[in-house]
Amino acid sequence: MIISNKILLVLIIVFSYYSRCYAQNNSSIISNDTLLQNFENLPSESEYLLDSLRITTDKHKALKFIYDAVIRPAKGNALSKTKITDEREMYEHLRGKTIRDITIDRKDIYQDNSNFIKRVANKLHYPTRERTIRKDLLVSIGDKVDPDIIVANKHLLTSRKYIYNSYFTFTPSKHDSTSVDLVVTTNDNWTLSADGSTSFGGNSNLEIYDANFIGLGNQLSVTTHFDWKDFNYGGNTIEYTVPNIAGSFFKGNFIAGDDFDNSDYGFCVSKEFIQPTDYEMGAEAYYRRSPYHLQYEDTIKGVMEVNLMDVWLGSSKYIDRFNSSLYANVRYSYRYFKERPYVDINTNHAFHDQRFILFGIGIYKENFYSSNLIYGFGVKEYLSAGFKSEIIGGYEWGEFGNDIILGLNMKKGGVSDLGYFMGDIKSSVNINALNGEMNSGILDLDMTYISNLWGNESLRLRQFINLNYTYGWDRGDGNGEVITFTDASGPRALSEDVYGTNRMVLNSETVYFTSFRPLGFRFAFYSFVDIGTLGYNRNPFNNDFFSTLGVGVRIKNDRLIFSTIQLRLGIGIGKNGFLDSEYIRTQSLSKVDKIRYIPSKPQAVSFL
Repeated sequence: MIISNKILLVLIIVFSYYSRCYAQNNSSIISNDTLLQNFENLPSESEYLLDSLRITTDKHKALKFIYDAVIRPAKGNALSKTKITDEREMYEHLRGKTIRDITIDRKDIYQDNSNFIKRVANKLHYPTRERTIRKDLLVSIGDKVDPDIIVANKHLLTSRKYIYNSYFTFTPSKHDSTSVDLVVTTNDNWTLSADGSTSFGGNSNLEIYDANFIGLGNQLSVTTHFDWKDFNYGGNTIEYTVPNIAGSFFKGNFIAGDDFDNSDYGFCVSKEFIQPTDYEMGAEAYYRRSPYHLQYEDTIKGVMEVNLMDVWLGSSKYIDRFNSSLYANVRYSYRYFKERPYVDINTNHAFHDQRFILFGIGIYKENFYSSNLIYGFGVKEYLSAGFKSEIIGGYEWGEFGNDIILGLNMKKGGVSDLGYFMGDIKSSVNINALNGEMNSGILDLDMTYISNLWGNESLRLRQFINLNYTYGWDRGDGNGEVITFTDASGPRALSEDVYGTNRMVLNSETVYFTSFRPLGFRFAFYSFVDIGTLGYNRNPFNNDFFSTLGVGVRIKNDRLIFSTIQLRLGIGIGKNGFLDSEYIRTQSLSKVDKIRYIPSKPQAVSFL
């Protein structure tokens, strides 16, 4: 009889739960973003109810059977969204309404406090200050609702390391039918962490950092360098980053420190284009000292010392007729070496002293689509879509002569029923100012495809394909004048020392996202096949052929700030058999916006 009463209680609670959900989904809340919270793990009163219910039913098989049969809680937001979606649509019916009030609702790391670890994490965590959230808002009281700005603002907030997710909820104003009240809800991340690396040679480092120092949203990092073989101390590096200085949207980065033969002292203060009509501005200055490794050589040949200075300024104007922004920018840069390898007019151009001024003019458009399980492991992510067309021109005062610089960049990407596609073509060339001869030409082509999610709740997979083609002509000798395979360009896991001026690489990677997540850690397994050619022939198919294949696993907890841990196994294969390979590699990966369309400071194409 006791069990029968509890069964009745379970059924009543279940009915109450679904009634509550139905009432929420049919309430006067205007924004569908509230409905998305059911899928995005924002803790709510209903979740507390379900947690209590689950604990009660776990004690009795019959009750547990009913719970499992009737209530099917999501296995995490990572498994909810299979397609890349345009969130602007959910705000379109609000366009033009006036924002009457803005409330900030800050959530702790964990809301349920269901276990000791969560309680301790919330206790030790310094919550993000309300003014830190407010200064990142792109809207103010009295503004008109613009879906593009709202989605861009959500992207901005979730790009902060200390924010796990953000939600914008609109409700009708009680006093005016043309006005709405906005509640911005944010979830904090655990931001105190450590990172490190080591090598067989002995050089190692340990970094301790907080990405939300005393709740201000700033990152403080202290890195200690040492040699584990002979216990030598290599020095310390301190770095402080302010993502938004006093609400101006200027980002500041300051670094100072030594690491054995490396030194890095300097600062960068910059602002990028954020809104369609906006401005960009920046200045940076650095002193750097580091060992250099000349291509074609097997050992380090010396240490370079360089002073760098860079300033830039730009402005954009939204043109309603084109639904895009026109922009223009200018940049002045200076580089002077104190120590370096041998240089002459045709050798080691990357080590030449230089000054240059560059101008850029173009048109661009950028908006954001949301999904998950792209580069992250469950938290909502934003993919940028749009286009950019840019023409660059300028003048370089070089150490051995002066050049005119010309460049072109065209980039376009978007979402279709099959997934996300992006194409990017850029080229630049130097022209001798005295005789008009062309030199140091570069053509770089990139194409990227990201599929929708496939699979079921227990296993989801996503396909990534990237094609890169880089061709250089009229190049000199030495560092910066030839290219090789890198881990970034591929083929991955290859250790062959090969060089050329014409490289083509096709990367294919299939990522398998599992529902297995002990203590919030997610596991993604992946397999890859990379194919590449490299050499000096203008026809890439006539150059040497290389390929690699392998598997790996990535481990990440999106509620913690530390980087993704990756373990990779790979092997290289050429036309004559197996190649020198990096068979095993462990590394940490940082989260970044892989693809953007906003203009940056004008720059010629890098030959890397």
